[in-house]
Amino acid sequence: MPRNWQSLPDNPDVEIKLLERDGLHYLLARSQPRREKERAMRRRQHHGLAKALKKLQTRVARGRLKNRDKILEAIGRLKNAIPRHGRS
Repeated sequence: MPRNWQSLPDNPDVEIKLLERDGLHYLLARSQPRREKERAMRRRQHHGLAKALKKLQTRVARGRLKNRDKILEAIGRLKNAIPRHGRS
């Protein structure tokens, strides 16, 4: 069973690797275009979260949102909207 990444003959951008774990066989695949796409998705999420937090900060600073529990609920909604950034 191959342990190293191998390029596909018809698509050199894609690399594959066969992995066996706990009696199950997995075929892993990776490519540079996919890595770039996922990086762009994370960047977009990060910018969206930063913008939403800034908006929340403005609401609190202007006195539109004063109740601590309501502020925490708003933060919770943001964490659910962008779960990757909501992890501890």
